[in-house]
Amino acid sequence: MKFTIGLKLIIAVMMPVILEVIFIFRVEHAKLDETFENLANDSFEQTIKIVENNFSFMQQSNIYMANTLLENKKIKNYLVNKNIQAIYEYLEIKVRDMNVDSLIILDKDANIIAEHGLFHIDAENLKSYSLVNEAMKNKSAVSMIERVADIFVYYTAVVIMEEDQVIGEILIGLQLSNRLLSEVKKGTNIDISIVGDRALVATSLVDENNQSITLLPLAYTEYLWLLNGNVDLLSTKMGSKEYYTKAKELSLVDKDTTNASLMMMQNKDNYNHQLSQVRFMQVSFLLILIGSLFLAVLIISLMLRKNFSKIIKGLKLISAGKYGETIEINSRDELQTIATYFNVMSQSIKEKDERIVSHVLELEEKIEENLALKDREKKLYDKATKDFLTGLFNREKFEEHLDYMIVHSFRNEKKIALVMLDIDFFKKVNDTFGHLVGDATLKKIATLLKENLRKNDICARWGGEEFMIALEVDSLESAVEITQKMRVVIASHKMDVVSKVTCSFGITLIKEDEDKKSAFLRADEALYSAKENGRNRVEVKI
Repeated sequence: MKFTIGLKLIIAVMMPVILEVIFIFRVEHAKLDETFENLANDSFEQTIKIVENNFSFMQQSNIYMANTLLENKKIKNYLVNKNIQAIYEYLEIKVRDMNVDSLIILDKDANIIAEHGLFHIDAENLKSYSLVNEAMKNKSAVSMIERVADIFVYYTAVVIMEEDQVIGEILIGLQLSNRLLSEVKKGTNIDISIVGDRALVATSLVDENNQSITLLPLAYTEYLWLLNGNVDLLSTKMGSKEYYTKAKELSLVDKDTTNASLMMMQNKDNYNHQLSQVRFMQVSFLLILIGSLFLAVLIISLMLRKNFSKIIKGLKLISAGKYGETIEINSRDELQTIATYFNVMSQSIKEKDERIVSHVLELEEKIEENLALKDREKKLYDKATKDFLTGLFNREKFEEHLDYMIVHSFRNEKKIALVMLDIDFFKKVNDTFGHLVGDATLKKIATLLKENLRKNDICARWGGEEFMIALEVDSLESAVEITQKMRVVIASHKMDVVSKVTCSFGITLIKEDEDKKSAFLRADEALYSAKENGRNRVEVKI
């Protein structure tokens, strides 16, 4: 059975590619990391629920202990009788019995009557705690995380009632400690930390020596990134272990006094092991596939190399301009067909190339003649119509174009304003800086005029440092407004050497059926008045 080159290429290249695509589709190689991150995210969500349940249990426990204290009515009696010493002694006993870190009794105005525990709260700070005010206001139990110096405490506030009136409040506090979070961790395999105000408050994390860590296990900027929700998970390293990390704000924190949030870290070892197994299978299959593909391509390339070499040699000859060369292949497949058409193409190219070369030589000669002629015409036209230094119209071209503007404007009920301007103290520029700087100044003024004129306006160098402008306007006021803008543009422009120059302007309107030379004289008279009246100004002559 004879295999054509197309079938050979399909067998050698397409089949392995198809198998690879099927394999990648089945194992979803590109989604492995996402899959494991989703598993980690699910674990973190479960951990958040566990933490919230623990806080809820702590609240219920604190409320139960507060109600137990109030049942024997000692606290109420002490409050009513204002027996502070008795309250303090009673608290000292109850703190040990109830295994809490802080007990505080407040009166109805949130003043501290007595407190006992591991830490002391400033009375003014206590009044700013949201849970104290909310409990008093709503006559109900309220729990929040408050900051006491550098310690974060989970407080539950329970109001003390007497005949439906609030007479005080009990605060029961448990410090957020490493021991507390280690107890929470028992319900999950995730390490938990509480971070407040850029410091580590409490953590279940331990280092390689089984000692509780004292610093954040990742950069604070990375922690903020997590907290702001820019990424779902962050991969971080502590010691020799890698972790998935996630942060979440604690809803129970008193936002008026502090900030605190929950950070969770899960060891990646279990995920990495599963991931490595799947990837090992992928790599193994891929290596086998590549080996098979390489072997197939090698065998077929050896079979095709000789004939392809002939084709390549023929193509190189054509690319080098040696048209008419032929190649001979007798493989009885598509390569032989290619060789036949190659030989026909080579001969055809040779014949067409000879004709093209002949035509190109004729065209090049004509193009060069046309370009030279156009260049000469342009130079003659510019010389006849433009000022050689500034590129503006010369007087002759200006007057020719002005005649057309006058006819067109009167037909459309418009007016033509002539503006004559002169550079102030230009002789001083030439005498001080030289004629090269003077020429550069003239060029710059011409450029500023062209940039600030409208499409239908024209401008010419009238002679020396004088310029003439023709404006098509509705009124004399409009011409004055346009001219004033040009004057300001020139006066405010910083020159390269001279720094600043100014110009004086004279304006007149061309009257209907008037000889334009009369208008030129009036514009010149207006310019003279501008110079006489102080320069850098606009004068009008009607």
